[in-house]
Amino acid sequence: AGADSGGELPEGWLILPGLVDEHCHGGGGASFPDAEDSAEVAQAAGEHLAHGTTSIAAALTTLSVERMEAGASLMADAVEDGALAAILIEGPFLSSERAGAQNPAYLEAPSVEIATRLLDAARGHAWGMTLAPELSGASEVVDLLLERGVVPTWGHTHAEAGPARELQE
Repeated sequence: AGADSGGELPEGWLILPGLVDEHCHGGGGASFPDAEDSAEVAQAAGEHLAHGTTSIAAALTTLSVERMEAGASLMADAVEDGALAAILIEGPFLSSERAGAQNPAYLEAPSVEIATRLLDAARGHAWGMTLAPELSGASEVVDLLLERGVVPTWGHTHAEAGPARELQE
């Protein structure tokens, strides 16, 4: 507000706290999961940062493990450069029955080895990993996530509440 406004906002203006997006796939015509360089990451992040979002966690989607590793590394660079706040790894341990927009060709059985590769590529910047808790091997991946300080998030799952709760205990 200007000095002559008496401390009031101009008509149509609104003050809000900064918005936090913990699961964002991109913006401004660019996709975090598909980004091939820092310019594409900056384009997607910049779209949100220019419109009231103050913290963004880039959400990766299920692709080949190698492509997810490259994406996690690229997003880790962006966190270290200050463009992103964190990373959410969505997949590849998801239910084929609930894949949704995830590419079912790249779904994997839960694997500590693959999860370790993805977490290592994220270099400590992953806040969460989305997986389907009903899949065989999910409990071992959950143990790894918890050891590494990463929140296991249930998604793209065909699980009922009981089995999902069992992994939380």
